[in-house]
Amino acid sequence: MSGGRCALCGGASLRRARAGLEICPDCGLGAVYPLADPGELRALYTRDYYEAWGPDGGEDPAVREMKQATFRARLRRLGPLPAGARVLDVGCATGHFLDLVAAAGGEPHGVEVSPYAAEVASGRHPGRVRCGTLEEAGYPADHFHAVFLSDVIEHVPQPAALLAEVWRIVAPGGRVVVATPDLGSAGARLLGRRWFHRKGEHIVYFSRRSLRWALGHAGFGGIRLRRGSKTVTLAYLASHFRTYPLFPVTPVLRLLDRCLPCRLLRRRFRLPTGEIVAHAHKPHSGAIPG
Repeated sequence: MSGGRCALCGGASLRRARAGLEICPDCGLGAVYPLADPGELRALYTRDYYEAWGPDGGEDPAVREMKQATFRARLRRLGPLPAGARVLDVGCATGHFLDLVAAAGGEPHGVEVSPYAAEVASGRHPGRVRCGTLEEAGYPADHFHAVFLSDVIEHVPQPAALLAEVWRIVAPGGRVVVATPDLGSAGARLLGRRWFHRKGEHIVYFSRRSLRWALGHAGFGGIRLRRGSKTVTLAYLASHFRTYPLFPVTPVLRLLDRCLPCRLLRRRFRLPTGEIVAHAHKPHSGAIPG
């Protein structure tokens, strides 16, 4: 048992569990304690970090199209937004999701802790990307029609504070979408410490129970959870598992990368990723700003 407190609910009865994590029995959050220093985490997100995506720090057109296929499905599931809807991507990386929002007639905004990624995203969306944490960005209250957090909340030492800030800045009736690794997934249960989502920069891990608790505690309603999947290519997977080795996946993908023709390596397909995707909304007590 740890002597620390849960990063989500503050519970003190943490228990050692699989994958080298400690689980809070009160809310179900898993985490790596002691929690990493935010400054040390931020220092990880250099251009080299994005090399796991493939050539040019993920700016290869094939990688962009692949990632946008995943984001397009998530945006479509959100349903129609008003023309000019303000949409915020928290952890926007190099801006692939922002491109889709703009193409759909929305007003894209992003916040990103990586100076490298924020600069790339700003190049395509000048004046719309802020470098730093969401709390540092200082957005107005009740401002956004929708806020997306894709593969970001697991990097944050204080997830409750992050969701509280999301609540503050999303408009009444506005929506939030959160995608994050699922601690209750088959991969997490079977692989333990070798689970492919178990990375040094991932410090908190949600189950369906803990994510529902976190969103509800932050004040969101209409919470719906589903299994996540992503559009990937064999070339992307080979690059990813070269950066994050996993036997026997890495050597098999390395062999395929050498032997298969480029057209097969770059063919896109959907893959279950052992993630949760949550949709919720801020209860409607007034009109979303126009």
